[in-house]
Amino acid sequence: MSKQVSKEITGKRYTQMVSVAKTPHECWELLRVVKNEFLCIIGKAMNEESLLETEKLHVLYYLESLLILKHLQRAGVVKNLTLDKWLSRKPCKLPDGENWTVIGVKKHKTATQQVATISLDEEEEAWFDVYYRHVRPAFLKNSDDTEADESFFISTTGNPIYNPSNDLQRFHSKSLQRC
Repeated sequence: MSKQVSKEITGKRYTQMVSVAKTPHECWELLRVVKNEFLCIIGKAMNEESLLETEKLHVLYYLESLLILKHLQRAGVVKNLTLDKWLSRKPCKLPDGENWTVIGVKKHKTATQQVATISLDEEEEAWFDVYYRHVRPAFLKNSDDTEADESFFISTTGNPIYNPSNDLQRFHSKSLQRC
């Protein structure tokens, strides 16, 4: 009985996935549409200008979207990226001279089989560093939650992010409204 139910559920999920399947180009469209605005905001933060709450949220959502859409990470990897893992990231120099940064995330859905690795180029690593130094501390002021101190991504309420997939959907909806 349970095998049949499992097959039915898998069949339904497959049908849903195929009916809404997106190409990589379609997935990256959100990142392309909002990148210029993101670059303006991140530039302000790099110059140590104060950011509006909506701008800080834009940075948070963009970085979450970047990990999910471009780096093809599961929402659980994004949610479980810890401050400790960010601080212990490893620089990696490729033979062609490019510099990358590698971050490992142990706690996620398929953690029993593998450690999720995130490879960021120099520009992306700089964006994450700006979030870490300027945006994240502003969000932490809203909370006394010690769990938030351990999480890399913090919501505007000062708590660890709850559902990166919902954040991605909100970001997508807000971006479409502006276009």
